[in-house]
Amino acid sequence: MDSNQQSDYQKYWEGKTSLKEELQLRNQTSLSPEEKNYFNQLTAFSKLEMKTEITIEELANQELEDKSYKRPLHLYWLRIAAGFLLLVSISIFYNWNSKKQQESLAARVAFDEARNSLLLMSSKLNKGSSTTTYQLKKFSVAQHKIRSQESGDRSQQN
Repeated sequence: MDSNQQSDYQKYWEGKTSLKEELQLRNQTSLSPEEKNYFNQLTAFSKLEMKTEITIEELANQELEDKSYKRPLHLYWLRIAAGFLLLVSISIFYNWNSKKQQESLAARVAFDEARNSLLLMSSKLNKGSSTTTYQLKKFSVAQHKIRSQESGDRSQQN
């Protein structure tokens, strides 16, 4: 790079170059497509101008336009409908959940009642079984005595 080109770059970065000089600098340097696109955007942006004079009438008109803007009515209805839908869905979920809890509670109560009744039956059967076993032992002892007497009588008769 020669000193002339360096001074041109320095003028460019200081913002003191004309559009022609900027174009010459861009053409002299090898830029990637992204860099060329960036510079094209910068030139397009620099061509935009901002209006510096604003009158009071324009400000008043702008304020009136801002105040007179009303949202469309359907947006209000959409908000109301969304809120209603939210409330309905919450109530359905709550009712569904409470029904599930009631069903679960009813099943638990039925299970406990069935278990208690089966335990009662089991205890009564065990009690009856013990007395029956006692009675059967007495009967078998009596039967054994009778058989032993009969066998003793038979042996005496022979």
